[in-house]
Amino acid sequence: SANLVSNLLFELLAAGVRSLDSDLLALQEVDQFMVRSWFVDQVDVAARAAAATASVYAKTETIPPGTAGNVLLVRGQILKSDQFDFRTTSKMRRTAVLASVRLGSGEELSVATTHLEMDRPTQLAQLEELLEELLLWPAPRLLLGDLNMRPETARPLLSAAGLTLVPGGPTFPASNPSARIDHMAIAGLALRSTRVVRMPVSDHRALEAELG
Repeated sequence: SANLVSNLLFELLAAGVRSLDSDLLALQEVDQFMVRSWFVDQVDVAARAAAATASVYAKTETIPPGTAGNVLLVRGQILKSDQFDFRTTSKMRRTAVLASVRLGSGEELSVATTHLEMDRPTQLAQLEELLEELLLWPAPRLLLGDLNMRPETARPLLSAAGLTLVPGGPTFPASNPSARIDHMAIAGLALRSTRVVRMPVSDHRALEAELG
């Protein structure tokens, strides 16, 4: 029974990632060998399904024998990466992944992905910190993640840092989304299209964009 559940989770996660067919994929709250996800290495499953050739994983939670965290998957190369640790008011560690990547097309860009705090003053301070750090990385720049805030809250800080918020519909909760708390923001990149996609194994819907 446990093995069947584990295999089902494996297949659903893989199917969802394959359906996105993304050159860059940012995932939050991804488990590695956690009891709650039947000891599946979700980072490995997602990387294989995405046909990723490089990845960065930043742990936010450790419950032996497993961990959970944020992951950036890339079809291409990661030229440089770093983990940024936020000050937080919660028991869960909050981190961001920053990376300089070269895609298979040869295009290079700086990417940040994160999952911010739910407390409003704290999340705003965390976003400000992250944007200051991202601006030290070379353009063009891309920010991805669950910011736990609505567009009208995120937009002023993003605009002040020279980033444009990518439009999109509600992403949470997945079954009947009423709020958009998952975001992309770009600088030096052109937006061609965007869509919100329901995934088979997430409580959020995915925000997908084609950039030029």
